[in-house]
Amino acid sequence: MDAQRPPAQRSIVFYDGDCGLCNRAITMIWQRDPEGVFHFASLQSAFARDWIPDEIMLDTIYVWHAGQLQTRSSAICMILSALPGYQWLGSLLSLIPRPVRDYGYRLIATHRHRLLPPPTCSLVPPEIQQRFITD
Repeated sequence: MDAQRPPAQRSIVFYDGDCGLCNRAITMIWQRDPEGVFHFASLQSAFARDWIPDEIMLDTIYVWHAGQLQTRSSAICMILSALPGYQWLGSLLSLIPRPVRDYGYRLIATHRHRLLPPPTCSLVPPEIQQRFITD
């Protein structure tokens, strides 16, 4: 895969690999994504450093989807809108003005390490491991 531009048909979630909340969110996504639409890359990976155009902010989730890069609350709305059974929630959140959504996002992101402890080694099923992009 070209590190500068993932294929448009592949959706990639870039997340803080050292964040317990982020890791739980990634687990929630792959468990509810039976079509395997989403792939995952840690923000600490060489892939993320090569691909994300600006300085990487570890308190921000990035999602490449349908040829566009989304961040923060817009990324969350996009992910929810693509997950079976959660489309309604993504649509509902999208009705909230982005500055208000992003304020809530930043509030949670600021306290994310206190909300959930850092991740421990967890076993990812082999059929899901291929969806993680590593260096």
